[in-house]
Amino acid sequence: MSKLPYIVTMVDSDFSCTDQIYFNTPYQKYPIKISPISMDFHAKNVMVTISKNHPITWLIEWIDFHKTVHNINGVLIYDNGSDIYTID
Repeated sequence: MSKLPYIVTMVDSDFSCTDQIYFNTPYQKYPIKISPISMDFHAKNVMVTISKNHPITWLIEWIDFHKTVHNINGVLIYDNGSDIYTID
């Protein structure tokens, strides 16, 4: 069985005027609303990742590495239910 390609496309090439993106499949086009927080990352080199139970010191070193090597200036980390620390 062959894998079908999935492509995310912008509605408009001017990101500041776009309030949603589309997840296109061979069968359907799904609109995805863009949260206002995403404008905080507009025109930045952003790294997005998911993390669970990584020590904070390790995360800081990992971000510093990517800042130095890949010139990132924004990070968005989704927590996957960490239980070794709290939000506080």
